[in-house]
Amino acid sequence: PQQVTLETYWAAFHHASRAAADAHMASRNDDATLVATGHGDYPWVVIERWVCGSCVQEQRLFVAVPRPNGYTPAPDERLAMGTDGTALVVRRLPAGLTTQGKTDDTLDTYGVR
Repeated sequence: PQQVTLETYWAAFHHASRAAADAHMASRNDDATLVATGHGDYPWVVIERWVCGSCVQEQRLFVAVPRPNGYTPAPDERLAMGTDGTALVVRRLPAGLTTQGKTDDTLDTYGVR
């Protein structure tokens, strides 16, 4: 039998209103993390913890990645706590950057340092 290595992937879903973000949270039975982004067009992000072999999230504007030890967030980054207790850095992707099809979410990969 084929074995698939399971990894944790942090999916970040952007919302234009708190009501939409709250509805998303409710659909997950509050098994997600709500983050205020500070951005006027999408002020809320809901972070879901996915455990899978090769997760891909389409149409992302934000990324959530584990916070490296000793990392000091930039002024436009937000810190959050994942549902499993993982410290996360949440940041909006630079305009024009796409992460479609990529699963290796690190701060360096997407230039979010």
